[in-house]
Amino acid sequence: MQFLIDDVKLTNSSAEPTITPNGAVTISPGNNGILTSSAAAQYSWSGPGGMSNPVPSQYLTITQAGCYTVTVWDMNNCMKTSQPVCVSMVAPPVATNNGPTCPGAPITLSAAGSPASSYTWTNPAGVVFSNQQSTVINPPVSGNYTLTTSGPASISTTFVDVLPPDNAAFAYGSGTFCQTGINPVPTTLVSMSGTFTSTPAGLSINATTGEINLAASTLGTHTVTFTTNGTCSATFSQTISIVTSPNACFSYPATQYCQSAANPSPVSCAGASFGVFSATPSGLSIVASTGVINLASSASGIYTVYNTIPASGGCAATLDSTQITVLATASTPIITSNSPVCAGQTLTLSVVNPLAGATYSWVRGGVTHPSTASMLTFPTATAALNAGTWTVYATLNGCTSPAGTVNALVYNPPSAPTVLNSGPGCVGQPLQFSASGITGASYTWTHSSGNFTYFTQNPVIPAATLAHSGTWSVIASIGSCVSAPATTTVTVNPSPPAPLASSNSPVCVGDTLMLFGQSVQGATYNWQFANYTTSIQNPLRANATPAYSGIYTLTISLNGCSSSDTTHVVIDAGSIAVTSGTPQVCPGSLLSLTANSNSANPYTWTGPNNFSATGSVVTVPNMSSPGYGTYTVTSQGTQCNYYGSITINEPAAPGIIGVTSYCAGNTIQLSGGAVPGVLGYYWTGPNGFTSNLPAIEIPNATAADAGIYSVVAVYDGCTSAPAMALVTVNSAASLTATANTPLYQGSTLFLSAAGPSGMYTWTGPSGFYAYGSSPYIQNVQAYHAGNYTVSFVNCGVSAVVNVQVNPRNQISGTVYNDANSNGVQDAGEQPRPNMVVKLQPGNAIAYTNSAGQYTFYVLPGSYTVSVQNQYATQVVLPATYSVTTAGSGQVYGGNNFGVYTPAIQDVKTFISQIANASPGFPAHLRVFCQNIGTVPASGTIKFLPGSLLVMNTNFTAPGYTLSGDTLIWNYYNLAPGASIARNYYAIVPAGTPLGTVITSSAFVTPLTGDVAPANNSYTISQTVIS
Repeated sequence: MQFLIDDVKLTNSSAEPTITPNGAVTISPGNNGILTSSAAAQYSWSGPGGMSNPVPSQYLTITQAGCYTVTVWDMNNCMKTSQPVCVSMVAPPVATNNGPTCPGAPITLSAAGSPASSYTWTNPAGVVFSNQQSTVINPPVSGNYTLTTSGPASISTTFVDVLPPDNAAFAYGSGTFCQTGINPVPTTLVSMSGTFTSTPAGLSINATTGEINLAASTLGTHTVTFTTNGTCSATFSQTISIVTSPNACFSYPATQYCQSAANPSPVSCAGASFGVFSATPSGLSIVASTGVINLASSASGIYTVYNTIPASGGCAATLDSTQITVLATASTPIITSNSPVCAGQTLTLSVVNPLAGATYSWVRGGVTHPSTASMLTFPTATAALNAGTWTVYATLNGCTSPAGTVNALVYNPPSAPTVLNSGPGCVGQPLQFSASGITGASYTWTHSSGNFTYFTQNPVIPAATLAHSGTWSVIASIGSCVSAPATTTVTVNPSPPAPLASSNSPVCVGDTLMLFGQSVQGATYNWQFANYTTSIQNPLRANATPAYSGIYTLTISLNGCSSSDTTHVVIDAGSIAVTSGTPQVCPGSLLSLTANSNSANPYTWTGPNNFSATGSVVTVPNMSSPGYGTYTVTSQGTQCNYYGSITINEPAAPGIIGVTSYCAGNTIQLSGGAVPGVLGYYWTGPNGFTSNLPAIEIPNATAADAGIYSVVAVYDGCTSAPAMALVTVNSAASLTATANTPLYQGSTLFLSAAGPSGMYTWTGPSGFYAYGSSPYIQNVQAYHAGNYTVSFVNCGVSAVVNVQVNPRNQISGTVYNDANSNGVQDAGEQPRPNMVVKLQPGNAIAYTNSAGQYTFYVLPGSYTVSVQNQYATQVVLPATYSVTTAGSGQVYGGNNFGVYTPAIQDVKTFISQIANASPGFPAHLRVFCQNIGTVPASGTIKFLPGSLLVMNTNFTAPGYTLSGDTLIWNYYNLAPGASIARNYYAIVPAGTPLGTVITSSAFVTPLTGDVAPANNSYTISQTVIS
C-alpha cells in the first residue's frame, strides 16, 4: 500500500499561555495559594520536586514554594508552555507577651513575625478586646490570649503568666501588751524579706524583724504594717495596744456601817480600776462585779474586802484590800402603855424588849422627849401634852432600829350632859329621857329612890307609874373618867275617873238628842261620834235622824291625863214588820207582802220596777227579774213614824268554793257558798255521791272520788241552776327533786321535779321563785348555789335538792412587745392591747386589755393558747402554750407572749414584659428587685438577655457593668417593702421567624442568709409575634 502525501502547510498559531496567582506570589504554612492558567483546550502543570501534570485543570492549588509552568493545547492540538511563575514561602505572625507579671500590673501582647493586614485579640473569656498589632493589658490572673490575623491568615495563642503576690501575713502573739512585759516579735507564715513600719508615731519597732521595744513605746493603739521586697510586693497590717500595769487601789466612804444603812459602793483611786470583789471571812454580801455591799443581807462583823484585777496583756494580776465593819441594827422596840387614863392620872409608856446598852429616842408630834430610858412616866398626864402616837427608836453601837409605836389615850373628864324628859306624863303613858351626846361616853341613869337604873343614853319607860315621879340623875363615863351628875325632875299624874256618858235615847226621828257627862272638877270634855265633835259637857243635837244612831265617846282631860266612856244612841223611826207569803219567791209566782205594826194609820209601799201600793197586804203577780229587790213600807205613828222593809232575792245559783285537786288520802272539801234566801243545797257526784249540806267533806279520797261534782240551791218551790267542779285525786306518789349538780360557773342549771301531775312551785337562793316541773337558770353564778325546794301545791308535799356551783379555772397571761426577743417582758417593753388570743378547742377568743392582759374561764381539760393577729413578718414567742387544768377555781397564769419583728433577709426578682418581641422592632423588659424582708438589703441585680436580643444602650438603664452578655447593677440599702426596677431595651433582629422563643433570666443577691433563695431568680420566655 502506498501513501501519497500532498503538500501540506503546517501552522502553529497558539499564543503562549500565562499563569495568574490569586494574590501575592507568597504562601505560608497552612495557607494554600491558587494559580490560574489562561484558557486552553488542555492543561499540563509542572512544578518543584519533579511534579508533572498533577492536575489537568486550568487551576492549580499550591502548598509549597518553587517555580511552576503550565503547558496548554489548543483545539488544533498545538502545544505551548508558559513562562515559569515562582512562589515563595513566608512565616505568619505569632502571638507573644513580655511576661510574667504581677496581678493587675501592665503587660504587652505583640504579634511577632511577618506583618498582616488585620489583627484580632481575644481574652480567656472569649471576649474580643483589641485590633492592634500590640496592646497593653492589666490581667488579674493567668490565662491564654488568642491572636487572629488575615493577610496572611493565622491563629496563635500566648500564655500570660500572672505571678502570685508575696505573702506578707504576720502575727504577734497577742493584740495587747503590758508596757513592762517582754518585747514581742512577730511570726510570718513564709520566709519573706521586707520592712516593718507603724502608725501613729510613738511605737519603737525594728524595721527588719518587727520586734517592739515596749518600754520605749508610748501607751495606746498602734498599727504595724509589713511590706515585702519580692517580685510582687504585698503589705499586711495588725493593730496592737500597749497598756500600763493595772491599779487596784480602792476604798469605801466609811469603815463602819449599820445593817440598816444604805448599801455602800467602792470608790477607786486616781488611775485605778475595778476587777473582781471578794471578802473574808464569809458573811458579807457583796456584788463581785461592782463591790456594792448589801448590808441588810450581811452578818455583823469585821471583814476584809479585796479588789482583784486578773493578769492580762502580759501584765501580772494585782489586788488591793480594805477593812469594813458591819454593825448589827437594834431590834424594833415593842411598846406598851397603861392607857387609857384620865387627865391627872399617871401615864406609863415602856419598852417590853429593852436591849442592854441601848438608848431610846421617844418622839411625839415631831418633838423628841429628852429621856433616853426604856420607860417614860407622866405622873399627871394631860391630853394636850401626853396623848397621841409615840414613836420609839433604839440606838445600839451607833445603829438605830426601825421605829416602834404606841398610841397613848388620855381622856379629859366629860362635862355633865344636858338632860330632858318627856314629862309631865300620865300613868300608863311612855316616859322618855334624853342626854346630850358625848363622843365615846357611856351613860348611867338613876332614880332618887334607887329603885330604877338604866344604862343607855336615852332610855324609855313604856308605861309610867306614879313611882317614876321624882328626881332622876345621869352621869357620862369615858373609860375611868366620870362626869358630874346632871338631874331632871319627872312628874307622872294620875288619870281622872271615867266620865259616865249617857243620853235620852231612844229618840224619835226629828226630836232632840241629849247627851250627858258626869261632872269632874277642873276637867275638860270632848264628845266624838262619826263626824260630830263638841267640847260641851252635856250637848244637844236637834232634828235627830237615823244617822244619829250609834256609839258616842266622851273623853275628859285633867292635868294632862284623860279617861273615856261611851253611850249607845238609838233614833227610833218606828218599826213595821214586813213578811212575804213564802221564804223564797220563784220566778213566775205571786209575791205577797204583809205589813204589821202598832200604827193605826195607812201603809204606803214602794219597791223595784216602780212598784207602789197602799194597804197592809200587797201583791206582785208573775215575778220576774226586774221585780226582785227591796220593798219599803211607811206609816205615820202617834209618837214616831213607822218604817219597814223586806228584800226579795231572785233564786241565785251557788258557787263552788274549794280546792279541786287532791292527793289520795286527803279530804275533799267543797262549799256551795252563801246564797241569800236558800232553803238548802243538793249535791251530786261520782261514785253515787249525794248530799244536801251547804258544804261537803269526803275523807280519805281515792281515785273513785274523782270526777264532776254538781250543786244546786233549793228554794221554796224552786231550785237554782247547777254549779259544777271537776275534782282530781292524784295517787300518793313520792316527790323528788334533781338538778345537774355540781356544775360550773356560767353553765345552765336545770331543775327537775318528779311526782304526781299538778302544779309545782320552786324556791331557792337569791329570791329564786318559779312554777312548773322543769325550770332552769342560765349563766349560773356563785350566788345561785344552795338548796332548791319544790312543792306540790295540791298535796302539800315538797322535796329539796342542793346545787353546788364551782368556779371555772382561769387561763391568763400578757401579750407584750419583746424588743430584745428574749421571751421575757423586760423593763420598758410595752404591753400590746387589742391582740386576739385564741383558745382551742372551742375557738374561744379573748382580746387583750390596755395592759395587754387576757383571761379565759374554762372547765377542766387540756387547752392550747395562741396569738392570732400578729403581722406576717412578726414572730410570737412562744408560738403556743399548752395548759391542762384540773379541779375548779384554779388560776393558770403566766402564759405570756412576746411579739417581735426578726431580722429577715429576703429579696426577690421578677421580669415584666413592657413591649412585645416583634422582628425589627424594639423589645422592652423591666427587671424588678423587691425587699420582702425586715432589714435593709444591698446587693446586685444580674440580667442575662436572650441571645437574639441586640441591646439598645441609649435607653437601657445606666450604671451597669457587663460580664460577658450579663448586665450587672448594684443597689444599696433597699428598705423593707421597697422595690427598684431596671429597664432593658433591645432590638429583635429583622427576619427572626415568628414563634421563636426568646428566654431571658434575672437573679439578685445577697444569697447568703436569704430565707427564700427560690425567689432570687426569674426567667421569662417571649414568643416573637408580628
